Amino acid sequence: MNPEDIQISFVDRVLTVRGIRQDRDAKLSYHCLEIPYGEFDSEVVLPGTYDEEAIEAKYENGFLRVVLPKSRRETRVPIRVPSSASNGAP
Repeated sequence: MNPEDIQISFVDRVLTVRGIRQDRDAKLSYHCLEIPYGEFDSEVVLPGTYDEEAIEAKYENGFLRVVLPKSRRETRVPIRVPSSASNGAP
């Protein structure tokens, strides 16, 4: 494969890798085929938060490496506990 054949995206904690694997030496029939050719699409939902500006992808010698550095920002969500007077308790 060539790097141009691969598309990578990261949206809402979902890493998507899609592309097309070309059969450069197409034959009329195959006895055994370990690597399928054609389009592929793979999605992985990742927990946590990531620094989207620092994500890197590298394709070399047939291997795709995607690095997703974790974000140093903490996400805090305030949770309100209603008082006993406001929930109708005696």
